Amino acid sequence: MKYGILEAGTHTVTLSSSGFAPGIYFYTLIKDNFPTETRKMIILE
Repeated sequence: MKYGILEAGTHTVTLSSSGFAPGIYFYTLIKDNFPTETRKMIILE
């Protein structure tokens, strides 16, 4: 997923989990081409 350059502030991303198996996934937030934070997402059935 890539949304390009966003202005400062709060943003929401809606993700359809229909293509993912239940489990634990990790995603990384990137700022200025540098990974700044990795978080965990849990998808249930």
